[in-house]
Amino acid sequence: MALAEGNVDEARELLTWIQGTATSEGFLPEQVAADVYSPHMLAFWRQRWGATATPLLWSHAMHLVLLKELRP
Repeated sequence: MALAEGNVDEARELLTWIQGTATSEGFLPEQVAADVYSPHMLAFWRQRWGATATPLLWSHAMHLVLLKELRP
């Protein structure tokens, strides 16, 4: 959204955050437990659906889209 609104600096900050969520193998997760909207729902989520998907190809695809869009 930041980039669509012309906020390149915020988009670069988000890119840095995204890259910081990668595992040591470079895998990007579906969700980041430290930054969920409703932390009280984490236990429910894990009990019902299991651990967060990692790697998630959609996360990797969107990361590549953002990288491409930020190129000069």
